[in-house]
Amino acid sequence: MKTIRQLSMLFLLLFVTHIAKAQSFDMPLNFDSTNVTYTLTDFGGNTSSVVADPVVSTNKVAKVIKSNTAEVWAGTTMGGASGFATAIAFNSSRTIITMRVYSPDSGIAVRLKVEDPNDGTKSVETEARTTASNTWQTLTFNFINNASGTAAINYTYTYKKASAFFNFGVNGSTAGTKTYYFDDVVFPAATGPVLSQVTLPIYFDSTNVNYTTTDFGGNTTTIITDPSNSLNKVAQTVKSNTAELWAGTTMSTSSGLANAIPFSSGNAYIRVKVYSPNSGIQVRLKAEDPNDPTKSVETEATTTTANAWETLTFNFANQATGTAAINYGYTYRMLSIFFNFGVTGANAGTKTYLWDNVEFGTGTVAPQLNMPVTFESTTLNYGLTDFGGNTSSIVTDPSVSSNKACKVIKSSTAELWAGTTIGASTGFSTAIPFTSSAKTISMRVYSPTIGTPIRMKVEDPNDPTKSVETEAFTTVSNTWQTLQFNFANQVTGTPVINSTYTYKLLTVFFNFGTTGASAGTRTYYFDDIVFIQSVDLPVTFESSTINYGLTDFVGNTSSIVADPVVSSNKVCKIIKSNTAQTLARTKLGGSVGFANTIAFDSTRNIISMRVYSPDTGIVIRLKVEELNDSTHSVETNVRTTIANAWQTLEFNFANQASGTAAINYAYSYKKATLFFNYGVSGTTVGTKTYYFDDMIL
Repeated sequence: MKTIRQLSMLFLLLFVTHIAKAQSFDMPLNFDSTNVTYTLTDFGGNTSSVVADPVVSTNKVAKVIKSNTAEVWAGTTMGGASGFATAIAFNSSRTIITMRVYSPDSGIAVRLKVEDPNDGTKSVETEARTTASNTWQTLTFNFINNASGTAAINYTYTYKKASAFFNFGVNGSTAGTKTYYFDDVVFPAATGPVLSQVTLPIYFDSTNVNYTTTDFGGNTTTIITDPSNSLNKVAQTVKSNTAELWAGTTMSTSSGLANAIPFSSGNAYIRVKVYSPNSGIQVRLKAEDPNDPTKSVETEATTTTANAWETLTFNFANQATGTAAINYGYTYRMLSIFFNFGVTGANAGTKTYLWDNVEFGTGTVAPQLNMPVTFESTTLNYGLTDFGGNTSSIVTDPSVSSNKACKVIKSSTAELWAGTTIGASTGFSTAIPFTSSAKTISMRVYSPTIGTPIRMKVEDPNDPTKSVETEAFTTVSNTWQTLQFNFANQVTGTPVINSTYTYKLLTVFFNFGTTGASAGTRTYYFDDIVFIQSVDLPVTFESSTINYGLTDFVGNTSSIVADPVVSSNKVCKIIKSNTAQTLARTKLGGSVGFANTIAFDSTRNIISMRVYSPDTGIVIRLKVEELNDSTHSVETNVRTTIANAWQTLEFNFANQASGTAAINYAYSYKKATLFFNYGVSGTTVGTKTYYFDDMIL
């Protein structure tokens, strides 16, 4: 028989156990406590359970099986119908939840949704993507960046329930049965950067900025993923079919921007990148003092394209009719945008607009584009204009995340002549400087296929009959390569180049001559459009925009490489092979020669050149000649005096080589040819490697 003391202890133990079992389900959530009932509720084809960690068996985690019959929205709710014990304390500086995830696949979307358990309409969803497979990684879910088509975060709501969706948007019949694990669902303390108040420029891409917008008159605005660029965030504004003619969106909370817009005389421009379903609509921009709305200024711009991005420029020095003029003494610290201003939703119907890159400018337009084109600037107007079924955008380089490139999607309905023009309708700020010796443009290209014809066309923006077209073909797939477009070789049936024309507009056509219906939708990238200048003295090999025109003969092989002594320097390397002839040589300037005639005169007839040779005492010959008459030439010799080190040699053309013509200052010498170990064959000395640099008159 138990004693009173024993019964008392048993009762106390049962009571304590009951209390322990009643501990709340709350964040941080790690599945390791024996005192918590980890209620997991599945839907859409998921099956979840708490199991041993597949990597560390002493750890407990949640296992989710998304079956081969699962819906695209199959998910798992944590905490049952009532959710967490306490609401998630979101505020402007705490919008992140982290979660450790173990997935069989990298690159899948994991969606996290939080909601009010008593009102499912009060919710916010966001996504992160796995970057590894079959290993644990921590994903960060920032709810300030709500998923496309879902509600924005509202700090007044009571978010107490969380659901995880693995491989969101893909059903089980497509992916097959997959097993996922998650653990350590944490709402971090605000130890990281606090969300800063928004100010110009506004790009929507920072995780440290509060991009809260304020709608009125029938607008609804959310921050979404750019439909044409998954790496970019933009604002989406829906003007409903019940919207007022003055429906608008303020680009901040009621407190306005962190800093006043720095308007001054001559500097009253703001640019906004806009995507509208209609061309010819009025977009109004209003700047005001958030503490005194009577201090405001409004101006308008008109869209010129439909269903494509364009940059609108708003000049606040030209205020909208019937509104106040700009006052440079006011503190304009609030900015609002009004799409299709003056037209009600009842008249226009529900319309969706996208906007991004709200920038203060100091001129009427963004600086006009010019070559070289690199897509790295945030101030240039690249003026990408698509036609025939192309869609272009500036995105992160698919190979180098720190680089920007232009992405072109040629759709499955594209015409065979679908293209993308750079520089809008006016083109470059200056004409492409074609000359008789410089007619080539290089461009880096990333294509999904080998052998793809890429056409480039340049023209006079004021007279499209003045144009020239040429083509190059890809030789690799799914990697970058640099193609050269030589406009001296025009496409059959198109005009020849005319150096007197003003070519300022450039268009690129991917897979020219093949329709999208034949090829299917294809994605291409291009970058680094560079006009190739002709080589000229001094020759240093440092420029990426010069065509050095290296041409080898009878056993030489030349290339531009890193200096063998100073790796930051570029030099020309020449390998004279063991089968090379005695007159093996390398010419500079190709078929067009130097850009200018070598300026010899009776007091200037020496060309110096740095040389690196494996042997001392060898003869190096330098020959210069006229471009179109090789009988008009002069040659001279110098011997090396050191080995395996750089030395500067001087070639005095007043002392011509024995048996060759004397210099003639009336001749137009425009080509130079180098002979290393002149007069000695490769079979005699074996393969030898030489370097030269800094050829200077």
